[in-house]
Amino acid sequence: MSKKELILNALRSGEYKQGTGALRDNPEEGCYCVLGVIVDLYIQEHASESWRDFYGEAVLPNRVSSWAFGDNRICNNPIIRGEPLAALNDDEVCFFEIADMLEESWGAITGEP
Repeated sequence: MSKKELILNALRSGEYKQGTGALRDNPEEGCYCVLGVIVDLYIQEHASESWRDFYGEAVLPNRVSSWAFGDNRICNNPIIRGEPLAALNDDEVCFFEIADMLEESWGAITGEP
């Protein structure tokens, strides 16, 4: 599965509870920012990493950005429709809508057709 499919499927899956203001809030509640969903998917594919490695981060670290959007793309908070992805999340645009907007903008973010 491509990174695009992985990320879009996760956002549309209903498995992630949406939160604001942090990549992930306390583990008991399990709320994620859209960028936190991407970090969580990265952690699932990189067993040597854990959420402790991302404590205090507000945007995607370069290694996660490169993993998600391609090696030549450092896009720590992608701009979609003129808004940073995290701002859309914090403005409470739901994950399903964000997935649609991300899918529409994927080529501009990644350079893929």
